[in-house]
Amino acid sequence: MPKPLTVILAALICCACNDTTSTATDNDETDESERAKTGYEQSLERAREVEDEVLEAAEKQKEAIEEQTGDG
Repeated sequence: MPKPLTVILAALICCACNDTTSTATDNDETDESERAKTGYEQSLERAREVEDEVLEAAEKQKEAIEEQTGDG
């Protein structure tokens, strides 16, 4: 029959291994989530920059048309 101390030690080792694995999985999921969030934020910022550029170009084009037609 195994000694109680050996059984307790074996149980602690098994629990420690399981906790490390779940923590590593949690960290991987967190890292993946952070990367996705960062990628989303970068895409959103780029879309805003493009929108600003398009609005600026449209305003310049409108001014040029008004100058040509004499409406401005």
